[in-house]
Amino acid sequence: MSIFDALALKGKSLRYKILIAFSLMSILPLLIVVYFAVEYAFTGEENLLYPSVVVLTTAWLSLLGFILIQRVISPVIRLAPEARAIADGRFDSEVTVKGEGEVGNIVDAVSVMRDKLHGNEAELQKYDRTTAALNQQVSKKAGTLNNLMQLSGLSATGAKPDEILCFAAEKLTCELEDSFSGIFIKDEKGEFSSKWFVNNSGKEISIHEILDILPFAEQVFNKGDRRIILDSGPLTKRWQTDFRKKLELVNLIIEPMRYGGEILGMIMLGNFAAGHKFKDEDVRPIEAFEKITVIGYQASHLDEAGTGGSIDSLTGLYSRSSLEKVLEDEINRAVFYHRACSLVVLGIDGFEDYSERYGESKAEQVLKQVGKLIRGEIAPVVKAARFGFSEFGIILPEKNKRESIEIAERIRAQIETMQISDDPGDRVTMSAGIGENPLDGVRGEDIIAKAVQNLSEAVEQGKNRVVG
Repeated sequence: MSIFDALALKGKSLRYKILIAFSLMSILPLLIVVYFAVEYAFTGEENLLYPSVVVLTTAWLSLLGFILIQRVISPVIRLAPEARAIADGRFDSEVTVKGEGEVGNIVDAVSVMRDKLHGNEAELQKYDRTTAALNQQVSKKAGTLNNLMQLSGLSATGAKPDEILCFAAEKLTCELEDSFSGIFIKDEKGEFSSKWFVNNSGKEISIHEILDILPFAEQVFNKGDRRIILDSGPLTKRWQTDFRKKLELVNLIIEPMRYGGEILGMIMLGNFAAGHKFKDEDVRPIEAFEKITVIGYQASHLDEAGTGGSIDSLTGLYSRSSLEKVLEDEINRAVFYHRACSLVVLGIDGFEDYSERYGESKAEQVLKQVGKLIRGEIAPVVKAARFGFSEFGIILPEKNKRESIEIAERIRAQIETMQISDDPGDRVTMSAGIGENPLDGVRGEDIIAKAVQNLSEAVEQGKNRVVG
């Protein structure tokens, strides 16, 4: 330790340092007092008034100096632990010290600093709460999107209708805590049946009571109401009051499943949470589930009906009418997800001449081989059909023109090298045209027209090529 550190009393408290400083300052007045005491008190001097006045004045001035120093330094000493509390993060502690002048400025500065830090802490806490809420919303939306993608993929892979409805009902309950969900389908007689119901609410729910009010719900929808919502909000319509009387379900959304302007079923979601009010973010996922479920359900029904006239008996592919229906569903799905959907129309070059040359039996053999080759080249989610006498159509979900051209080129090359018979000259070639949604239209007939037009251009350009 240097002499300057020693003189500065390094490591000592402020109160201790002030005491030392006051003691040093008092040495001179004390020496004066001692001088007068020795000079007058012990010399027998009778007149002690003058020295007494000097001694008392000196003592009084020393006392005043001590009081003054105490008044100046005490606020600083008391402020120290309060400033330390603020430095330790206790921003709600009050600054109780009062002062004037420079000390007052220090106290005010510490108070302002405390208020700013306290405000910053409150802002950070608010930001943390907002961030946590946003993260929760993002996580929920990501889960919803994942469930919708799985549902879309399930319907695209040829799942059965009941499997699609079961999956949709189970995943729909993830949209609300302690919820219940149901999907009800209308049969040929116009009566609703419970195809699937999931109850995670922990309370008993009467399916029969729900089925009893669904015809009434259909009347509400036919009168123009988009959906039925019952929650803690005010009941502004008469049918809401009637529903509340007939059902003991606290919070409820019923969404009609529409296809071709007709109601083919209903989707229901709800829970028993007191004071719950449905928001837009609660309704949008139900709309998405309704659209994808309807598309998948109808497509799966078409697949099931394929064995009854929707499958071309010669090639084993779909018929053109079946493919056109599937194309409409796939376009609706593509529009909903803002993605592409393409159609490839392939035609065997000069097949009528080939049929006349080799005969009808040989021509059918070629068509069978081409159909088999196409089935082997496409993914399970892709639908292919015999489009005409010697034309084939392939729906490519989520594929743009560039990707569709690559697939069509691969099939064209396979057809070009396909071995039909032992005769090396017995070969056929194939041309193809591409149509894409939404580039070439937003309706199935527009996409078909564009693909057929591009097929004609491929033939005019010399055949055995792909035009997109």
